[in-house]
Amino acid sequence: MRERGPIVRQLATRNARRRLLIFLAVGLTVILLFSSASGAWAIPEQTPSRQTLPTPPWEPEPRPGCVQRGQPYTPHYSSHPHGIGFDVTNGKLYVGNYNTSNLSVVDIATGSLLTRLPTGGHSPNGVVVNPSTNMVYVANRNTYSVGVIDANTDSLVDTIFVGACPWGVAVNPYTNKIYVVNMGYWTVSVIDGYTNRVIATPWTDFRPTMVAVNPYTNKIYVADHGSWNVAVIDGATDTTVGIIWLGAGLGPYGIAVNPLTNRIYVATKDSGNVAVIDGYTDSIITYIKLEKSSFMVAVNPNTNHLFVTHGLHNEVTVIDGATNTVITALAVGTNPDDGIVIDTATDRVYVTNSGSNTVSVIQDGYAPGVVATYSIN
Repeated sequence: MRERGPIVRQLATRNARRRLLIFLAVGLTVILLFSSASGAWAIPEQTPSRQTLPTPPWEPEPRPGCVQRGQPYTPHYSSHPHGIGFDVTNGKLYVGNYNTSNLSVVDIATGSLLTRLPTGGHSPNGVVVNPSTNMVYVANRNTYSVGVIDANTDSLVDTIFVGACPWGVAVNPYTNKIYVVNMGYWTVSVIDGYTNRVIATPWTDFRPTMVAVNPYTNKIYVADHGSWNVAVIDGATDTTVGIIWLGAGLGPYGIAVNPLTNRIYVATKDSGNVAVIDGYTDSIITYIKLEKSSFMVAVNPNTNHLFVTHGLHNEVTVIDGATNTVITALAVGTNPDDGIVIDTATDRVYVTNSGSNTVSVIQDGYAPGVVATYSIN
C-alpha cells in the first residue's frame, strides 16, 4: 500500500479533530436539553464546609414582586403579621403588619393592642429592637427603606433608604450597628445606630433572607436562600469573610445564634432540616431532620432550646440544643412564617401567625407549651 504523504496525513488529522469537536458539542447540547427539561440540572453535592468566596454581583436585578420605589402602592385591610421585636424596657411587642404600612404595639402583660404606628414605608417585614438604645428598626420591603421608631415615645423618628426588598434585620447592641438584608440586591446594609446612616454594604449570595448576630464574636450570619449557603460577615470590618455551604436544595431561610455556645442554627424551607454550625470554625456540625418545611428559628440561651416555625403546618417544633433532639411539637396559629422573638427574662416565646393575624405565646421550660394567643388585626 502506498504511504500517505504529509499533506494527506495533516488533512486526516484535521478531519478527526473536527469530528471529535462536533461529537462533543452535540453531546453537551443533548445533556443540557435533557437537564433543562427534567429539572435535573443542579449544583453537585459537596461536603458541607467553608467554600471559596464567589464573585459578588455588582448590579443584580431587584427580585420580582417588589414594588419599585415611587410606584403606587395598594394597602390591604388584613394585617398579615410578619416580623416581631421585643422591647424589654417597656414590656411591649412590635409586630410588622406586612399588608399595611404600620406596626402593631402589644402590651405583653395583658395581650392588648396599644396602638398602631407608621413605619415610614410599605410592607414591614423584619423588626428588631436595640435593647441598648430602645430604638425599633423595621424593614419596609416594598419601599426599600428602614423605619426607625423610638420605643419610649412610640413615634417614628427617621427613615433610612437601603437596598431592594429589605427582608430580615438584626442588631449588635454592643456596637450599635443594625444589619438589614437586601433580598433583591444580594447585600446587607450596615446602619450606624448613632447616626442612622448606612456605613457599609457587604455582599452575600443569591437571594438572602434572614440575618443573625453573635455579639460576643462580632460575627454576622446571613441565610442565602437562593444559593444554599450562609454568608459570614466580620462586624469589625463589615466585610464578607466566608461562605458556609449547606448542601444543594436545602433553601436556608431563618437563622439564629446561641452566643453562649457559639452555635448557629439555620432553618431550611426546602428540606425541612435545621443545620447546626460551629461558630468557632464556621463549619457544619450536624443536621437536625424535622421533615417539615422550616421557616424561622430562635434560641433561648437560658434553656438551650430551639424553636422552629413550620409555616405550612401551623406548628412550632421545640428542640433540645444539647442533644439536637426534638422535645415536642406545638400547634399554633395559621402560617407561622416570618416572626419569632424570645423574652429571656420570662422565657416566653412570641410567634407571629400571618394567616390568622395573631401572635402565639409559648412558655419555655421543662415542658414548653402555648399559654396565650394575642389578636393583631
